Amino acid sequence: MDIGGYTGEWTAGVALKYDARFFVFEPVPAFVKRLGERFAGDRRIDILDYGVGASDQRLRIGLSGDASSVFRDGGGQSMEINIRGIERIMNDLALDRVGLVMLNAEGAEFELLECLLDTGLINRFDRLLVQFHRVVDQAEERRAAIQQRMAATHLKIYDFPFAWEYWSRRGA
Repeated sequence: MDIGGYTGEWTAGVALKYDARFFVFEPVPAFVKRLGERFAGDRRIDILDYGVGASDQRLRIGLSGDASSVFRDGGGQSMEINIRGIERIMNDLALDRVGLVMLNAEGAEFELLECLLDTGLINRFDRLLVQFHRVVDQAEERRAAIQQRMAATHLKIYDFPFAWEYWSRRGA
């Protein structure tokens, strides 16, 4: 699962190494088009034209390439996007377990991880590669709280603050 697919670099690299099914979530139509072109013909990779959040909603995203975010204005360029709730997504796609998720959602990772923890869905994710972003209020405090809660179910393998951190579910 690739949340914040952008151009698909991460998915392309992982798909070369593993014969698995991939879901790439990207709400910006121009990026979705590029992803579709890049992965055309690869039946393992599904491109989904919406973002992932705690609930279904429409949000305005500031457009700024790989830094596009609902928490930035994008220098005046923005558009409305669709977000679907993670519980709905897991049900719609019949996902009992997710082997690996890369979460690079330019600030939306906080709400999504808090939702996974609040609902217990976190237990259905074996491994999480997360990039936190300092674009929300109290980013450091929220990250610390998320990490503390995740430590109950997952082991932190590495942590480069506000760059990348990797978690593995205990017993996975």
